[in-house]
Amino acid sequence: MAQSASLSQSASSSNIESNNENGVLCNCNRTTKIVRVWTKDNPGRRFYGCPDQKPNGWQHLALVEARDIMREQKEEIKNLKEEVRKLSRDTEGVQDPTAVKEELKQTGKNWHLDSWLGYGSSINNLGDQEL
Repeated sequence: MAQSASLSQSASSSNIESNNENGVLCNCNRTTKIVRVWTKDNPGRRFYGCPDQKPNGWQHLALVEARDIMREQKEEIKNLKEEVRKLSRDTEGVQDPTAVKEELKQTGKNWHLDSWLGYGSSINNLGDQEL
């Protein structure tokens, strides 16, 4: 990752090293040091560093993997936010469930009444034809 190599050379960043209290070991089984990098984009970002490893060693691969995971998560968050917006738009016209239930009840009563009226009208028409 070219950015990590340039961080220590950049005039707009600074590095602070400290001993690792967590006991994280490098791939070479040496205790790593925590390096805190201060940049405009990542103020106070902490990295583990090994004095024996080159800048493009396993730390570089770990950073690349972390970057890829963060990109995937950002994309997933973006998709989920869009889904929430879509669902919110879809539910804007939805009424209160109890009001919908009452409306359906009333519609059912009206349908039931209409069907009986239609049945009665049909019977009446049949009676007129026989005469």
